[in-house]
Amino acid sequence: VALSRAHLLLSDIKKHLPIEATDFGNVDTDWKSMMAKIVEDTKVINFTKDRSFL
Repeated sequence: VALSRAHLLLSDIKKHLPIEATDFGNVDTDWKSMMAKIVEDTKVINFTKDRSFL
C-alpha cells in the first residue's frame, strides 16, 4: 500500500513539475554513482581528486 501511494505521488510530481522531476532524476543518478565509487574506494581523498564529479 505504501509503495502504491509513493508511486502515485511520484507520478503526480512528474506530471506537475516535469522539469524539476527530470533535474532530480539526474541528481539522483549522479549521487548514486558517486556513492558507488566511494563504496569501492573508501579513501575519500581519492574521490575528491576525481574532477568528473564537479
